[in-house]
Amino acid sequence: MTLRLGAALTWAALITMGLAGLAPGTGVAARAGDVAPLWGPYITRTTETGAAINWKTEGPTWGVVQYATEEQYTLHGGFENSVVDSEARQLHQVSLEDLEPAEAYRYRVWILGPDVRPDAFAAQAGSDVALWLQRNGSTTREGGFRTLGGDAFTFIVYGDTQEQTPWFTQMDRHKLVADYIAQEEDVAFVVHLGDFTYDADDVAGWDAFFEAAREMLANNTLYPVIGNHENNSPVYDEIFGMPQVYRFRSGAARFLVLDTNSWADYEAQKRWLQDELSAPSQWDFVFYHHPAYSSDTRNYGGWELSRSYWEDVLVEAGVTAVFSGHVHAYERYRVRGLNHFVVGTGGGALADLSAEAPAGSQNRLAKTLGYARVTVDHERVVVSFIKAARVSDDNRQVLEVYPFGSVLESVTLEPGGGGGLPLSPEGEFRVSPVSLRLDVDRGGSRRFNVRITSSRDAQVYVDTEDLPFDVQPTTLQMRGSEQAQRVELELFSDGTVPDGEYQGKITFLCDAGTHVALGVKVGTTVTQTGQGARWPGSGLTDNLVLIVAVVVVAAANAGGYVAYRKYKARIDGAKDAREDE
Repeated sequence: MTLRLGAALTWAALITMGLAGLAPGTGVAARAGDVAPLWGPYITRTTETGAAINWKTEGPTWGVVQYATEEQYTLHGGFENSVVDSEARQLHQVSLEDLEPAEAYRYRVWILGPDVRPDAFAAQAGSDVALWLQRNGSTTREGGFRTLGGDAFTFIVYGDTQEQTPWFTQMDRHKLVADYIAQEEDVAFVVHLGDFTYDADDVAGWDAFFEAAREMLANNTLYPVIGNHENNSPVYDEIFGMPQVYRFRSGAARFLVLDTNSWADYEAQKRWLQDELSAPSQWDFVFYHHPAYSSDTRNYGGWELSRSYWEDVLVEAGVTAVFSGHVHAYERYRVRGLNHFVVGTGGGALADLSAEAPAGSQNRLAKTLGYARVTVDHERVVVSFIKAARVSDDNRQVLEVYPFGSVLESVTLEPGGGGGLPLSPEGEFRVSPVSLRLDVDRGGSRRFNVRITSSRDAQVYVDTEDLPFDVQPTTLQMRGSEQAQRVELELFSDGTVPDGEYQGKITFLCDAGTHVALGVKVGTTVTQTGQGARWPGSGLTDNLVLIVAVVVVAAANAGGYVAYRKYKARIDGAKDAREDE
């Protein structure tokens, strides 16, 4: 039985309940703030006027949830309302009702053992309530959440937090991401894109999930998306108490959650989508687990089912963005005017991405943990990918933990599926991949490809930084397009330096006009070996042919190289002039 209490608790009693330490009663704990349930507290099913506070204990317990608006809590130092869940059980899901839209709330949970009678609590009045709870129960740390309904808000998207034993646990990887999300300010909610744990039927895996994300879950509503590792498990359904296909709204934004697993009914979801999207909305966001587009080496191209069943519906409705996981990397695509974000970067073993990305690829980043931060206001949506940590190629080690708030890119989106360009008045200029590893023989060269996206016609200058090698060509002419264009480059060895590994960058400087340059630096590791001969042929004729070829190449690129140096000098001069002003 769940009992809602309001004015029956006096302000004096409520304030007292928040101060004194707990006396031993049920043996659950001895002091306020010391209790950490097995799971949670965690927040689900938040709407404009309601929310659910959930927690799980090792044995049967019952509990009391106290809550108040942030304003009331700050003004009076206590909680105005309480809900009692009097049934002794392990997993509790307590509904809070009649809340105010777009409002911040504070809450805490009192845990009481089965040997304490709920009717004894109901018999208390006034200040006796506080004393009774202190003597017979224990309380969790206070948490907070925000109801839906505001037109301007921020939400977080990430997924694929499963452990990969014996190499790492959720405490090793997922906790890095969840703790950064917990530091984000004024977050309305978090969407998890699925694959919470390796095996949804294994309760021990859920223990690890809730422990790793404890701080984040206590202060942010979680909206779940079912993934393949959930395996249609009743444990998943019990934990969240939500359907696998559902919707919710906040202000002018609509959110639609779909199921892309093998057991899903795609045709029925298509009809549901058409019905839901028939009503007007300023912003529409769609979430599902398997990405429609991806450069993952194991699943190159993405999942065809979501494209064939749903893409026409989403494009016609002008959906703002689609978010998916499953591929453990960050990827961004723009296809048929529809923005796709892959954010399976929550802690699972990170994926390898192919050298060539499918058409529509805008940006991508492998071997990096992180999450997407989405900010919505009246005029635009901004999606930023926040980097948390860099992981080794073999997935065994965390090589670097980035400072909080490290942004890979920020992309602005417009209503009706428009936008998809970074926040830059000069337009978009991107180069992928974001890192290169090249081997070159002494006296030889190595050809390689990059993909360049330039939203306008532009001249691009290519050079090396901190590398004793030359790259050709040094000048590229790019046609403006939303699609990435493949470019072949060639790196030449340097026989005057010792063989070995060199680390530096290949730089791409885009002339955006009006003394503005857009630059990209691609981290590059080059290993020069002595296995190749300096000249490809042993005869004089071969050597002469190569010499003539080198002279021709040098002459052809001399103009571009000189133009590049002059352009850099012009940019530096303009910068100095602005500084003098």
